[in-house]
Amino acid sequence: MVWPDPSTLDRAARATLAEKAAASVRASRVPVLLPAGKEWLAAAVVLSKPQWTSASMRQGDASVATTARRAAHVVPGIEPTRGNRPIRGTMGFVTQNERVWVVSWIENNVAYTTEVECAHESDVRCADDSFVIGLANGLVYVGGAFESGEKVGAP
Repeated sequence: MVWPDPSTLDRAARATLAEKAAASVRASRVPVLLPAGKEWLAAAVVLSKPQWTSASMRQGDASVATTARRAAHVVPGIEPTRGNRPIRGTMGFVTQNERVWVVSWIENNVAYTTEVECAHESDVRCADDSFVIGLANGLVYVGGAFESGEKVGAP
């Protein structure tokens, strides 16, 4: 795992989080990436565990979840596959299942996902993959345990 350069920390975005969410970010053993929009950040519920950190947010009839995982699971006989779409400067995957759009990629040697689910089929945010890709590409670094000086999960 590689922690982002401290200069990329978005302090304004982190300041928008509720205290409980900010505390979970500070405890995270992975670099936390969240949507930059204040409306998403203000609604974020963040949960940090030793191997992963996840945030969920709701805005109207759309739900967003972001997850960062440190653990990689190697399946014998299956080689890593290059993603099908450019995401955040690398190749990632964009999929849809049961009307939930998912973007997944590797950054900082951490596996990230961003998911968007809309309550109504008519919601333009879920009409195609453009909203979820834009959301993933616009995620900002809001911190983690290493950023705050704690060496938990440090490289």
